[in-house]
Amino acid sequence: MYADSCEYYCNQVISSGRKNENLFLECQGLVVKGLILSYKKEFEAAEKYLKEGLAVRQKIGDTIYIISDMSVLASFYANTNQPEKGIPLSLNGIKLATNRKMAPGLLLLLYTALSENYKSTGDKNLYAKALEKLLIVKDSLNRKNSADELAALQAHSNNEQQERTIIEQKLKIAEKNYWMYGSLVVGLMAAVIAWQVYR
Repeated sequence: MYADSCEYYCNQVISSGRKNENLFLECQGLVVKGLILSYKKEFEAAEKYLKEGLAVRQKIGDTIYIISDMSVLASFYANTNQPEKGIPLSLNGIKLATNRKMAPGLLLLLYTALSENYKSTGDKNLYAKALEKLLIVKDSLNRKNSADELAALQAHSNNEQQERTIIEQKLKIAEKNYWMYGSLVVGLMAAVIAWQVYR
């Protein structure tokens, strides 16, 4: 039931994208419809929509989304026992991502798809090599995330230190002001008392 509703809305999105010549909208609708059809086990139609979505994405020319859609289609091939299509697609995506020096997250998707495809071939050697590459990418991504978190913590610590310094300076100024005004009040009171005594 939910899949049918999703498919209906995907058709609306695709139609709207084509009508308004919005390739991004059309592409999103095609890819999501392909995934829904895959969920419904309508594999032939799913492949058609996923491939069409990728073709439209290539027209747009956004490398990040192209690679992402390549990984989606490659995973679809792994899940539908078509490694002869999934392996070259994954390898092309990896080559594109490496040449363009894309984010490790994209390589993670592609190596996951590649390992799934090698697993479905039954080739344990190639499957092991793909998993090894996948672990290297994951490790690199974890190191980057750890470095980013450390930098964020350091920046937060520096901000706290600066705030503490500012507060300490304000307290010192307030303390000086307190003594200055206190001295003035005491001086005035002494002058008033002296004047009264004099009178």
